[in-house]
Amino acid sequence: MIRQTTSRGLWHSPVFVLIVAVLIISTAYGVRQSSGLFMRPITNDLGWGREALSLAFATQALMMGVGAPIAGYLADRWGGARTVALGGALFGLGIFMMSQSTTPLSMFVSAGLIAGLGLGGCGLSLLLAIVGQVAPEEKRSLWMGIVTASATGGQLLIVPVSQALLTEYDWVMTLLVLSVIAGLIVPMAFSLSAASAATTVKDREIGAGKALQEALRHRGFVLLVTGFFVCGFQVVFIAVHLPAYLAHIIHDRDQL
Repeated sequence: MIRQTTSRGLWHSPVFVLIVAVLIISTAYGVRQSSGLFMRPITNDLGWGREALSLAFATQALMMGVGAPIAGYLADRWGGARTVALGGALFGLGIFMMSQSTTPLSMFVSAGLIAGLGLGGCGLSLLLAIVGQVAPEEKRSLWMGIVTASATGGQLLIVPVSQALLTEYDWVMTLLVLSVIAGLIVPMAFSLSAASAATTVKDREIGAGKALQEALRHRGFVLLVTGFFVCGFQVVFIAVHLPAYLAHIIHDRDQL
C-alpha cells in the first residue's frame, strides 16, 4: 500500500513522473515495434532463413514477461528509477549487440535474451506501477491509460524513423541509431529518482513470495495475465512478420 506525500517543484511532482514515464514507454516500445522492419534486410544480407530471426524476436517477447517480475523484485529493493535505468541499459546493449551479430546464436542472445530482459525492466509493467503509486487517486485510471497509450504513440514516431534510416542507410547503421535512442531511457529513468522518492512512502513490506502467492490466488490477475499473453502473441506475430510479408508481395508484383 502506498500513500502519497506532498512535494514542491515540477521535478519532484507526480506530473513529472507521468511525463517521463510516457517518454520512456514511447521510446522503448517504438524501438521494439521496429523489429519487423529488419526481418527482410537482415535475413537477405546474412543469408539466413527467417526462422533464426523469428526465434530471437519470439524469445524477446517471452523474456519481457520473465523479466517483468524480476524487475518488480529489484524495484522493491533498489527503487523503481534505478531498475528502469538498468532495463534501459540492457535494452540498448541488446540492440547494439544485435547490430554486430553475424550468427543466429549471437542474434538470439542479443535481440532475444538481453533485449528482452531489458524490456522487462523498462516496459509497461514497472512504469505503470510507478505511475500508479504517485498518481492522485481520482486520476489514477486516466494517468495509467495515458502511459499505456504512449506505447502506441512511440510506434507512430519511431517506426517511420527506422524505415527512413533503413531506406537511406542499412540495417547495421539503423540499429546503431536505435541503440542510442534506447540508451536515452537511462538518463530519463534516473531523472525519476527525486520525484518518485518525494511522492511515495511504503506503509508495509511484503516479500516476493507472498506477493506472488497473493497474485496467483486472485482470479482477476490470472485472467488479465492470460488475456495479455494471447494479445501479445498476436501483436508480436503481426509486428514481426507483416512488414516482410508485404515487402515480399510487392517485390513479386513488381517482377510480373
